Amino acid sequence: MPIPDQSPLAELFGFPLPKLLEKAVEELKVSDVTVTDFGEGNAEESGKLFSGTLTPRENSPIDLGFGRLHLPWATSAVPFRLALFDAPEGKCHLDIVADSFSLELNDLHGADFEKQTGTTPRRLIRRKQDTAVLITGEATIRLACASLSGPVVVLFVDDASARDPVSATGGVARVRCEPPHFFVGSSQFGVTIKELLCDFSRTFSPPVITELGHGEEWVGLAITEATLYTPPNALGQGGFSARHPPARQTVSGQVAGVCAGRGGGAMGSNPP
Repeated sequence: MPIPDQSPLAELFGFPLPKLLEKAVEELKVSDVTVTDFGEGNAEESGKLFSGTLTPRENSPIDLGFGRLHLPWATSAVPFRLALFDAPEGKCHLDIVADSFSLELNDLHGADFEKQTGTTPRRLIRRKQDTAVLITGEATIRLACASLSGPVVVLFVDDASARDPVSATGGVARVRCEPPHFFVGSSQFGVTIKELLCDFSRTFSPPVITELGHGEEWVGLAITEATLYTPPNALGQGGFSARHPPARQTVSGQVAGVCAGRGGGAMGSNPP
């Protein structure tokens, strides 16, 4: 039976959704939907695949629980794929193909960088007007659930391989933080991140990964450059700082080319 345009996405699932997934899809409508069967024999590798476009009731973000996902609703409909597996009940994944997106994370607050002047070290200054920190980029975003009782996992995936619901997939997405300087919650811990590379592909890794000695099978997170700012005495008496009088904030670590993931562990270098 054809699925009418502007039907609620939630109606396609046919089972009670985990709260996070329910919250994420509750305002979304589907259009131009096609339905195909995939897999055969093994119930855990067979099911139905819904493909089409998504539009929201309003131009509003998707609430993921830990943050809000903004998609380019205002300019175009966003392609999607929903795979519903025959078993176990509740196994599914929703792929949202975003030419551009921004993820606003809870508890990160924008800051401004202040250069070193005289005896005052470089530091971050919390903005007087609270500014959200957005992770922006281009990627296919997957919300996956292994069963009715399982958690909802958010991943970046490779769009081409992900079109087959049962294929081993991964993806490479470069994302940026805007602004690049921020504080964590109400603490005095500040961070500067210039660029992140999320590599979830098991068959490809970009040069920034392979040049550090990892193979194509490496999966994980790479940071091109990051700086951590800590308050004095952050780790007990003396903390990271030997300044006297104590500085309000100390640069406790700066790294470049940091890779943390599967297939090589964590490694990095100090920038010049």
